[in-house]
Amino acid sequence: MLRIRQVKHLARTLNTTVARMTSVLEQPELYYEDLLLIDPAKPNKPRPVVDVRGEMRRLQSSFYRRLLLPKLEPSFFSHGGVPGRHVKSNVEPHLDSRFGFKTDISNFYPSIHYRRVYLLFTEEMECSPDVARLCTKLSGRTHQTFSRFRAPAKVSSRKPVSKAAALRFRAMLVLAGFRLSRLNA
Repeated sequence: MLRIRQVKHLARTLNTTVARMTSVLEQPELYYEDLLLIDPAKPNKPRPVVDVRGEMRRLQSSFYRRLLLPKLEPSFFSHGGVPGRHVKSNVEPHLDSRFGFKTDISNFYPSIHYRRVYLLFTEEMECSPDVARLCTKLSGRTHQTFSRFRAPAKVSSRKPVSKAAALRFRAMLVLAGFRLSRLNA
């Protein structure tokens, strides 16, 4: 739990002033640049990315390092960006599985509405509405695209995965507000 109730406490934790933090978060377009990366091996699949610059980058880094990282423990299922975890640690639990089901969540990051992030900060992390609004803005671009990539969702089993189970899994993702990619729709 973060339990930050006052904006001034958030600013102090991020080593900034309320005025400076508010100014940056009210003009995010000054700090974001949309870019397209082109992999020479896949020139027909440009990868849209966002370059965060200046004071916004500093605030987001501080938000992550000084607030989120010390207070939140990564899920057992998280492997990317978690010290001591890697591709191998992600695969190992599935080695004894004989069957698997994999799908991709289409437009994963854009499908996470800012309201869902805001509710995370108010309900789960017990922040005041004003603090939650600022934390939501610090978490990424609100009302805009974060990324256009698909995020894989996988389930493995030692026993065959029935079509009914696969459909239930897909239905759970759809009910949670995610769109599945056409590859697996």
